[in-house]
Amino acid sequence: MLNKLLLKLSSILFLASWLTTGCGTVSVRPAAELTAEFERAVEQTLAARDTATPLPTQTRPPTLTPTITITPTATETLTPTPIPPTSVVETYCDNSKFLGDVTIPDGTLLAPGQIFDKTWSFQNTGRCTWKEGYTIGWVSGDVLGGVTRPLPEVVAPNGTVNATVRLTAPSRPGTYEGVWRLFNSKGEPFGDFVTVSIVVAGPGTPVATFTPRP
Repeated sequence: MLNKLLLKLSSILFLASWLTTGCGTVSVRPAAELTAEFERAVEQTLAARDTATPLPTQTRPPTLTPTITITPTATETLTPTPIPPTSVVETYCDNSKFLGDVTIPDGTLLAPGQIFDKTWSFQNTGRCTWKEGYTIGWVSGDVLGGVTRPLPEVVAPNGTVNATVRLTAPSRPGTYEGVWRLFNSKGEPFGDFVTVSIVVAGPGTPVATFTPRP
């Protein structure tokens, strides 16, 4: 629009110049009038531009963000059923409990080659009676010349008995220990382990004297 206005003004000025310099009588408009007309034309052009409907601005389409909805799944809560405690004590046919040393406590000082009787006390904690064929026998350690011996009597469940073996102290000074256990009539060991532990004295060391039973 402004370019057209400038072109129009140029044409008017050219025509006025031509008319002024040409032959004949012409009517020339004052320059102030032409300037005023030019200013009005410029104002009209600017007003028309300001009131014109602006072209729509191209906008990018909005970015679509997918929405995921998570629905919680109901979880079944299982309450365990309490199990009442039970006290189960397995009772074996053959079982025993060691009650104590009757003779020769562990650590007894003996002379080299001394013969002695070792006696332990047992309780029958099984459900079978200890009858003929039940013995006390060597398991491990120093045998000290001992051999398997039968129990001296029949022992019912919860009953007690003293089991004795005859042993011989070694000739060399030192500490010796053997392990013994009860056996049933089938030769199967059962119950508590018991020990005999002695100290053989050196030459000139006084020791206790033990007289074995006949």
